[in-house]
Amino acid sequence: MELKKIGMVILAAGNSARMGKPKQLLRYQNKTLLANALEAGKAVVKEYLVLVLGANYEVIAAEAEKFDLQVLRNPDWGQGMGTSIAAGTSWLCERYPDLDAVVVSVCDQPYLSAGIFEHLIEEARRTGKSIIASAYAGTVGVPVLFTKYHFNELIRLTGKEGAKTLLLSNQQDVALVPFEKGAVDIDTPEDYYKLENP
Repeated sequence: MELKKIGMVILAAGNSARMGKPKQLLRYQNKTLLANALEAGKAVVKEYLVLVLGANYEVIAAEAEKFDLQVLRNPDWGQGMGTSIAAGTSWLCERYPDLDAVVVSVCDQPYLSAGIFEHLIEEARRTGKSIIASAYAGTVGVPVLFTKYHFNELIRLTGKEGAKTLLLSNQQDVALVPFEKGAVDIDTPEDYYKLENP
């Protein structure tokens, strides 16, 4: 499949309730988790990237300023991740109606890299499948690439439904790429301690 123009939605709107402070700003290997995700994303999609924020907007937006990218405030973030995916996808589609695909990613996976995103895109081109998801720890999830055939479904997401609902309802269209360390995400102080003290 020919994918010329690819966008990316990076989700960072949650309130980090279990962490007790904004996990997006936790540092790992001399940079914040947010900075790591944004650097990886910008290395691959260049300008077609939107960061969706909600809780702790001011402090997280301040950290994102140095990356010269679009920051979108989702007023409905408290209703769940689905609203942030919908808001980010909608924003990209309005401004870049000729997008061929969108990658949806979070920022609390410390092992995210440009290579992970490139692998998703390569697999989409190789297989022609319309959804390419990451596989880890016996499950599938983010980051995940959706071609334009699924944009309307993404924009209709609400509440706590994340992208996984679309993976389950379109299983015949899904290809997987391995991202073993994708199972590591930072939700609690214990998760962060284990990351820093392997």
